[in-house]
Amino acid sequence: MMFLLALIPILMGGGLAMQTAVNAKLRQFVGSPYLASAVSFSVGALFLIVLTLLSGVSPFVSLTTIATNPWWIWLGGLLGVIGLTVNLLLFPRLGSIQTAVLPIFGQIVMGILIDQFGWFASPREPLTIVKVIGLVLVTLGMLVATVRFNHATAEHPVKGLWLWRLLGIGAGMLIATQAAINGHLGTILQSSVHAAMVSFTVGAALTVTDYRLTGTH
Repeated sequence: MMFLLALIPILMGGGLAMQTAVNAKLRQFVGSPYLASAVSFSVGALFLIVLTLLSGVSPFVSLTTIATNPWWIWLGGLLGVIGLTVNLLLFPRLGSIQTAVLPIFGQIVMGILIDQFGWFASPREPLTIVKVIGLVLVTLGMLVATVRFNHATAEHPVKGLWLWRLLGIGAGMLIATQAAINGHLGTILQSSVHAAMVSFTVGAALTVTDYRLTGTH
């Protein structure tokens, strides 16, 4: 049973890598990373609204819930928008491997920090020697996966590549933060599906509004 549970985050990681590739193709089709983000979040939000209704849960959030809980529980959608859009910007500059590896590394680092300090109402799980060894191995793997692609061009010099790589790690840290926030929101709403629906709906509203206001292509 524990082995099957351990497969879930592995499958999720594979799904995230596939999502990045699919959204990158969507960007090529629509011609804009921002419009691609808007389409992705809108489709996700509609699917989760239907799923929430089918589960017998109201998609609305009461004013009491909004007023009696910390403001940051509503940031999941915003962080997801930033993380997804950054991945779309990274893909044509760094390629699929680095765009997949760097955010995952950022997620691991942020996940350790969240566990260590109990941020976002998460249960505290102090750092252990096993986690330190795991982090060192993951760091080495990340460096191997990135340095092998350390080829400078006139358009993307090495210094510029590392700035994009740092941005990718930062995007992963935002995604891990989003997961922790949505986890707490799911506890408050007593439904993980409802929490995901709220996050995606906020993200869809933000991306659609931003695209319509700026007309970014």
